[in-house]
Amino acid sequence: MATGLYVDESRSTKGWSEKLRDKVLIVFSDKVANREEILFEVFGVEDNAGKQIHRDVVWTTKYYNVTLDVYVDSFSSLKDWTREFCDPDLDELREVIAGWIIVLPFNGNIDEETKALTQLKSCATSKDFFTAILATELNVSENTRAFLEYELLEGAIELVQDEVGSDSELGEVSGLDRVKEIIDTCEWHPRLLRTTHPKSEINVGSAGADTPLIQIMGRLREARTKYMAMDPGLSREEFASEMARELSRFL
Repeated sequence: MATGLYVDESRSTKGWSEKLRDKVLIVFSDKVANREEILFEVFGVEDNAGKQIHRDVVWTTKYYNVTLDVYVDSFSSLKDWTREFCDPDLDELREVIAGWIIVLPFNGNIDEETKALTQLKSCATSKDFFTAILATELNVSENTRAFLEYELLEGAIELVQDEVGSDSELGEVSGLDRVKEIIDTCEWHPRLLRTTHPKSEINVGSAGADTPLIQIMGRLREARTKYMAMDPGLSREEFASEMARELSRFL
């Protein structure tokens, strides 16, 4: 449960006055059968029994990499986990999280999950970090799904569906690929960023030259902010598809 989580400051914050958001929290429902697959696919780490912190995981894109810690937790009751995670005793942990991902199935009546996510939205969401729900199953009515998406969007939480064939007809990325895109758009502190290409390759130059890292990151953040503010529907999917095509030229 969440009370087993703690902050490990042995690496990145030592000697710095400000706390850096260099940790990603991923939380699994005990009903998720492919936990090992998800952890390895997204972060490249093994799901070792009892290991809650995977240190020095390198997240890499074409232009930058960042070293982070991946915190892993689980729950049998989302309501209980949320209550513990929102406890003031975990304020210090929430201050160093770059983002969190909750992985769970939605089936039938999801009133309890909706109430828990509403509480989580009020205490553990911020413009300073990304938030996502990865739905391994989404067996609910269209009205329930629309209500769930609306509730989450109000808190800047993105609902991602992890099911075969869930990509939109317009080419919008979903599932684990979308989760990885969300992490790519995280606004990492400059102290954490390391370029993966020589400086000469990321400077602004003549037409057709590579786009600079800062410009790419800014564009990603702008796109994510606009996407999260849009109502679910066709226009939102069209925008996501357009942005994916544009940004794929650089990342």
